[in-house]
Amino acid sequence: MFKKIYPGMILAFTAILLITCANHEKPALKEQTKSLESGVESRFIEKPLRALRVDSVQVKDGNAQFSVKLQTPDVCWKYSRHEVKKDGNQMLITIFGKRDREEICAQMIGTLTAKINLDFAESGSYQCKFWSGESEPVETTISIAK
Repeated sequence: MFKKIYPGMILAFTAILLITCANHEKPALKEQTKSLESGVESRFIEKPLRALRVDSVQVKDGNAQFSVKLQTPDVCWKYSRHEVKKDGNQMLITIFGKRDREEICAQMIGTLTAKINLDFAESGSYQCKFWSGESEPVETTISIAK
């Protein structure tokens, strides 16, 4: 095909590759971020992660442990924390992940499993909804007996 490779071809190819990679990285850094340190820009990006499914639930002594499969923007995301909004016996659980801004990472969608513990003050049936982005939440119903 190419019998002779010219230095200009190598330089042009390298420039195109660098520009493409640089443009690809910029949107990731513009993601909604939250400082993990009070008032100081963190080197971590934190954002809610999309729940894919609840793999298991273990209920014992007014406590429930959920094992939740999450989708991550790339394979370098780790579990950070979760937030619970309670409305009667319905709970909306949002799970957050974090990623080091400086970590070099393959640009491919990943998954991770988070273990979420919830304590329940009262016996009863609870509908737990895990945030799933623009899709319907991932739902599971549990019964607590004290």
